[in-house]
This record gives sequence, C-alpha cells and structure tokens, in this order.
Amino acid sequence: MGKRITTVLQDHDAVLAWLAGRIQSARGSEREFVQHEFLQCVGTHVLAIDSVLKPVLQQVGVSSQLSDWCEANENLKSGLAEALTSVNDEARFDAALKRITTMLNQVREQEGERLATLLTQHLSDGELRLLGADVRLFLGHRVCKLGRA
Repeated sequence: MGKRITTVLQDHDAVLAWLAGRIQSARGSEREFVQHEFLQCVGTHVLAIDSVLKPVLQQVGVSSQLSDWCEANENLKSGLAEALTSVNDEARFDAALKRITTMLNQVREQEGERLATLLTQHLSDGELRLLGADVRLFLGHRVCKLGRA
C-alpha cells in the first residue's frame, strides 16, 4: 500500500522529467508555456510533500529516518526559487533546470523503497488509502490541468 503512494510520486516525477525535456526543445512562446507548466508542477510536488506527506511522517515519528529525503526536497525548493527568478534569462534558467532535474532524480531514488516501507510499517491500510488519495488528488489535479492545456 505504501508502494502506491511512492508510485504516485514517481509518476509525477516522470511528468516533471518529460516537461524538463520539452523545455529544452521548445522555443518562443511554447518555451514560456512549458516553463510555466514545469514550474507549477515542481511547486505542486514540493507543496504536496510539505502539506501531505511531511506532517504524516512527523506524526508517526519517522521523519528523522528520512532526513536525506526531506533535505533533498528542501533543496528542490531552493532550485525552484532559482528557476523562478531566472525565467527570463534562458542560460540561467537552463542551469537551474539542470540542477532541479538532478534534485528530482535524488528525490525519486529516496522515495523508492524506504518511504514505502516506513509508511507501511507505521500506518494502517485505511490510513495509507486516505494518504494515497490525498497525494493523488493533490498531484493529479495539476497533471489533469496540464493534459487539458
């Protein structure tokens, strides 16, 4: 059950990776649009972790066991801030995008088995279902909006 939550996060990571690739090949107004979508998705990802997952991890007392994952997510916020401030400078934005992509890869690696195992060990099946629904709703809303754009 905890694996489902990490799968949702990793699916969202895949969308972010796809958008990052699209930014590299896009030009003009298309690039601006894809940059905007990417930045919104990264923000949503960070917010989902801060608003949905971290409080649960703190409540069950396992956040310290995932300190490197939490730190990677904090670094992702810094990368997002850097990208937001450089959106009009293509070279600076591309450098920030590269750092964000690296950070997303680190987060994805850390989201794998450890997070799923800790969630499964400390939450009931019902709690995991609710948490999974919260994460899916949080992230899925953004992906659905992207699909309609």
